[in-house]
Amino acid sequence: MTKIRTLIENNFALCLVFFAALGLFLPSFGDYSDKLVIIFVAGLVYFSGPSIKIKEMLDVDIFQIGTFTLLRYAILPIIFFYIAQLIVPDYAVGILLLTLMPAAMAVASLCAISSSKVALGLSITLISSLLTPLFVPAVFSFLGHYVEVNTISLFVSLLLVVIVPLFLYFGPTVRFNVTKNWVTENAKMMSIILMALILYVVVSSYRTEFLENIDMLLKGTFIMFVVFFLCYLFGYVFGFFVPKEQRSTYIIASGTMNNGLAIGVSFLYFSAEITFFIMISEIVWSFYVAASQYYFSKQKKI
Repeated sequence: MTKIRTLIENNFALCLVFFAALGLFLPSFGDYSDKLVIIFVAGLVYFSGPSIKIKEMLDVDIFQIGTFTLLRYAILPIIFFYIAQLIVPDYAVGILLLTLMPAAMAVASLCAISSSKVALGLSITLISSLLTPLFVPAVFSFLGHYVEVNTISLFVSLLLVVIVPLFLYFGPTVRFNVTKNWVTENAKMMSIILMALILYVVVSSYRTEFLENIDMLLKGTFIMFVVFFLCYLFGYVFGFFVPKEQRSTYIIASGTMNNGLAIGVSFLYFSAEITFFIMISEIVWSFYVAASQYYFSKQKKI
């Protein structure tokens, strides 16, 4: 088991590419695809539980984090949407959905690598995640004349995939050492497997549409690079209004979004073209995370 876990954890990108490629050739799950995506995305959130250290988050400035969360995960996506409507209207909804997503659990790891405030990063991740079921439907309701989506159903789905898994982890799971230790030990491996399965379900369900829109890959990748850069830039600007030692944490949190959740929500509620565009974010996200790790590792040596 240890060897298998190590193999999967050390080949994250390869696992994702392999399962996505399988989806181009193997059959889909048909009518069960939607249900499976909900289960797999909920599993991603559940296995992120061990990364959240409640005790370490008690000394953070809640008002400061709340302000950042409101600006970054509710107001900024709306601004991006209106700008995209003028420049790249076909990608506006995808940009909106992606930037609405909460900070990913990778924020904690990147904070640790960069010697930033890990507790602050975890706090941003948890608070933005808990507010996602409110922020996302509220923003889409606000933009209802532009985007048609069942916001009530979206709210329920987000509750199921964000709040319920966290409740299950911090409730039944942590009460028993056996389950707590197993989840903690295998969290990274299971997260990779679940992300790979999500990609398989999505690609196998939409393979015809994806192959017909392969020209979107280059343009979509470029747009994603710009979107991620602007998200990191927002964190950089926000950093001028917080203590110096906290700046890098806000930069990291601002650009490190929960792509898995975005792919799942897009598959459930939006078109194949939007879902394909959101999937491209995995490539760009991985590039920025790798670049961040390299940069911060160099900084530590100086």
